[in-house]
Amino acid sequence: WEYRDSVYKVKVKKDIEYGRAVGYWADFPDSDESFMSIYLSKMGDKKKKELPLTMDVYMPRDKGTATRPLLILIHGGGFYNGNKTNAGYEEWGRYFASLGYTVASVNYRLGFHANKASIEKAGYRAVQDVNAAIRYILHNYSDYGADPNRVFVAGTSAGAITALNLAFLNQENVPASAKNEGLLEDVNPHIKEKFSIRGVGSMWGAVNDISIIGNKNIPIISFHSTGDPVVPFGADHPFQDVFGNNLITPLMYGDGEIVPYAKKLGRKAVLQNM
Repeated sequence: WEYRDSVYKVKVKKDIEYGRAVGYWADFPDSDESFMSIYLSKMGDKKKKELPLTMDVYMPRDKGTATRPLLILIHGGGFYNGNKTNAGYEEWGRYFASLGYTVASVNYRLGFHANKASIEKAGYRAVQDVNAAIRYILHNYSDYGADPNRVFVAGTSAGAITALNLAFLNQENVPASAKNEGLLEDVNPHIKEKFSIRGVGSMWGAVNDISIIGNKNIPIISFHSTGDPVVPFGADHPFQDVFGNNLITPLMYGDGEIVPYAKKLGRKAVLQNM
């Protein structure tokens, strides 16, 4: 029954601070406004400062002392807006915790300027932050009971991009533009716990460098629309509905490129067109 049926009652720990890092902001509630409108609303807020990084953790209430697989949920929002309570995330947290998982929905640093280098840095900062959140949870085993060898990551849009990079990006593959942001483990550097990602859930995700998929043998399940104007399904620039996007955004490879590439490498990968 475990991990398949909802057999556990769920307890929730809200707004756990898992670290601090320098950035623009780490919480900007999602909205139905256009991305350009959201971008313009925050143009005057581009001064970096130390930010608290928080997450909500969902756990089986009556699982006792047994070690649990860990599921990390990463919200979308174009690396500019959104937070850990985006639509669906609380429901997913409670659902997977009822199956027996420890689940964390994570906030991470957001914000960038309208140029390729700044966007790449924003994506890299997200990977650093979520990496730190995982190590924090594992370090505090007595509170969360998470298994370092059974870590799963999933997200939507920017969250899926972060999940894919978290799973496959090695330090030598970090974009040149983001090298000055430090190492992958530079948030919470005092926490040294190691972990193994066992699966990635990509809901309309992408990567800048498709070759990183060859770094590790990790199964992928992807969901993506062929006509997605924000995150490309194939090889293209994101934000197709924003004028001049090809000039200010990096070329990306969406799930429609990632899954066939992974299969060519002999990896387990499934794509569901939406």
